[in-house]
Amino acid sequence: MAFLPLAFRDNTGLREILITGEASWSMAAIAFVSQFILILVAYGSGVPGGLFAPALTLGAALGYLVGMGEHSLLLPFGIATGLPITYALAGMGAFFTAVARVPITGIIIVFEMTTDFNLVLPLMIGCATSYLVAEKLAPGSLYDKLLAWNGITIEKAPPAGGIMTNLTAKDVMQQQVETLDTEMPLDEVIQAFARSIIAAFQW
Repeated sequence: MAFLPLAFRDNTGLREILITGEASWSMAAIAFVSQFILILVAYGSGVPGGLFAPALTLGAALGYLVGMGEHSLLLPFGIATGLPITYALAGMGAFFTAVARVPITGIIIVFEMTTDFNLVLPLMIGCATSYLVAEKLAPGSLYDKLLAWNGITIEKAPPAGGIMTNLTAKDVMQQQVETLDTEMPLDEVIQAFARSIIAAFQW
């Protein structure tokens, strides 16, 4: 990391450079390779903390490279092309979806960063395709694999009759009930709320 440019030491700053179109193709390529190596190191450490931000930066770098490649290949023929930053943003959502297997979250994250409704359709297509291809090649997210690596297996299949059919009111209701007198002064009500762990009282 010490030999990389200053921008590479800040995931957010590097991502901003990519999605604003300020990066050259060489910088985007270096960003992709370096972040790819770093995400392998983070995954190899067995902790999930180093996967989220690098996955977004990796997707932005890869999308930016694809956008620049498409632009340079088709522009000489007079064919209209999309902006590399559009590819960077769509790539960010698609790559994150492939890593975490959360297509809706991938779409929302990128949309919240841009609030550009024109991105919704490419984001939906990219994230849905990414999810389907990734699930076909290797089912389960990287986070699932980290849990399995640590000996934790989460059963995702619901009961045959549906999870709600086996729940009763007794399973979810609050057993401890506290009451307040209707004539209780407001300052005593505030004190009662402050000393109780109950979120609601019965009058």
